[in-house]
Amino acid sequence: MKKFLLYGAIFGLAACSGVPSDINDEKVFFAFDSAAISDEARDSLESQSLYLKKNPEALKKLENYSQELIKSSTETRFSKIKFTENEYQFYMNPVEWSKLPQYGKLNTFHIAENYVILSVFKENKDIKDLITYAKEYRKIKIYSTFNNEILAEFHFNEQKIKDLTEKYKKREIPAKEYWKSINQGYKFNEHPTLP
Repeated sequence: MKKFLLYGAIFGLAACSGVPSDINDEKVFFAFDSAAISDEARDSLESQSLYLKKNPEALKKLENYSQELIKSSTETRFSKIKFTENEYQFYMNPVEWSKLPQYGKLNTFHIAENYVILSVFKENKDIKDLITYAKEYRKIKIYSTFNNEILAEFHFNEQKIKDLTEKYKKREIPAKEYWKSINQGYKFNEHPTLP
């Protein structure tokens, strides 16, 4: 999902600025704990977007680098990763888990989600069906390395997500409300058993 949002942001920001000859030194920084960027950063993203549109080999290189970064950061974050037919199991030290703030727990789950997307949806499909992804998210479980206790999982009512998605597509609800409802599906163990 994040990959889709990143590409959407990059291509969506393309405007009338000139295409740079390369983007090696172009960096964009977000404000601390914020999705806000400066006008200068927005201009930089616009020119980077144009560059990537004109240079598909650079876009492919960026995609490959991003995928490797996701895989390596996931394998570093979790002690063990195991895929079965019914579950995608990620194991984490419960002491580390208990120290994470709420957004850290959510980000940790998102890391697992991205790993599943790269591993399960190998064809790099555009996200067209949130329900398909949500079904896979339901299989993701983060377990304690201490006693196999569940630290995190995603629960949702499939019909509720379908209804929300339809309302969102028809612009009956704003994006913020849509994602707030989806995020209610994440269940975190705030007080796991510690060694």
